[in-house]
Amino acid sequence: QSTVVDAAVALDCMPDTKNMIDWAFQTGIEINDGPAAGGNVIKRLIDDVSRDGLGNEAAPGYNNSWIGNLRNMADTLAAYPGFEEANLYRYPKYIKMFSGAFPMILCRRYTPSIGDSGLTAGLGIEVYKINLIQAFQETGDIRFAQFLYALNGNSVAGIQGDIFTKNPEGIQQDILNIIDQYGEYAGFDKSSQMAGYGFTALRSGS
Repeated sequence: QSTVVDAAVALDCMPDTKNMIDWAFQTGIEINDGPAAGGNVIKRLIDDVSRDGLGNEAAPGYNNSWIGNLRNMADTLAAYPGFEEANLYRYPKYIKMFSGAFPMILCRRYTPSIGDSGLTAGLGIEVYKINLIQAFQETGDIRFAQFLYALNGNSVAGIQGDIFTKNPEGIQQDILNIIDQYGEYAGFDKSSQMAGYGFTALRSGS
């Protein structure tokens, strides 16, 4: 299986790379007896991801699958220098997906078990550190750093980039700098209304 860097290098060596990337973003038509007209990436983001950053399914845990599957493409294109417009980390709708589940956290402890997500009376939080690490490294968004800190038990221990990151553990100091300057994530104790997804939580403080 190719790594992200290998994939980006492979793209750079292909003579028809721009056409391939164009096709992936192009609106596609599903047909039974021939090739699709495009990969439908942008159309899916526009039509099927709500303004709150979740896909068109009820279970919040499935948002992680949407993020993870798109990350295979996003990370490769972010490392590819020849086509900046194809960098998904420049698309607000895709970035919104990483924080889509933030307003759903209750009592700072769990995501509600909606649909077939999580367990009955479970206390799991449906946000993956690995996704937030990548999102923070690509965007520098302070919310991702703050949420990573909280998700990691108000600590940066063990948080690091992958083997292709020039300074994998440098992210720890970056997070601490943000916590020192902006404080911890404040959204846990605020009421939230997700009109796109269909969820409201009334909170009265910590």
